[in-house]
Amino acid sequence: TLRFTGNALNTPVYLLAQGDVNIRGTINVSGTGYITRAAGAGGPGGFDGGNATPVADFPAGEGQGPGGGKYNECGVYAVPRGTNSRVYGNSLLMPLIGGSGGGPYFIYGGGGGGGAILIASSTKVTVAGTIDDPGGQGAAPSGSGGAIRIVAPLVDGSGTLDASSANGNP
Repeated sequence: TLRFTGNALNTPVYLLAQGDVNIRGTINVSGTGYITRAAGAGGPGGFDGGNATPVADFPAGEGQGPGGGKYNECGVYAVPRGTNSRVYGNSLLMPLIGGSGGGPYFIYGGGGGGGAILIASSTKVTVAGTIDDPGGQGAAPSGSGGAIRIVAPLVDGSGTLDASSANGNP
């Protein structure tokens, strides 16, 4: 398994090759799940979930990103309707951005959004393994699934591409 995590500039993962690319194991750019009140982190190019209550130096609030989950304005507790459901992006994944973070629920943080990855080859990309890019698990609102873009004259294989949310929704 090759696991990528977020970075300070929140950039996606770019894997560029002049020859064939063969993926037989797992490439993981997924978001992480919440840990009690703390939100999950977004994958590289994805966005963090919202904290339920202030954690360390981070305030409570909504999930990050263009479709970040909402937070209840009434105070510490979030309502189960913590989703945003705003659609963003396009079928070409340009610009390449990952999933948005889930909003907090009750006293639990939201899940981080899945990351964003581009795999490009001048010849061929074969996926026999897995590209794992789901959003992280939240107590109720999980993070959005990320973005997987593969560019090559020939894309082949019987592997798995997973960019769903942690609760299984695309």
